[in-house]
Amino acid sequence: MKSEKEPERPKGPVYCYECGREVLPEDAYEYIRTRRGTGIYIHQKCFRRKQA
Repeated sequence: MKSEKEPERPKGPVYCYECGREVLPEDAYEYIRTRRGTGIYIHQKCFRRKQA
């Protein structure tokens, strides 16, 4: 059984929820699962900026 950590990245491009730019594989990012079950990708720098 696969662990529940983070699903594999989708085949197509993934965009940051906060800034709208594409999240590249070499970028530091966070994956957040919402209450509805959808997934959000966000750059770590955007995530920190939003919390402050």
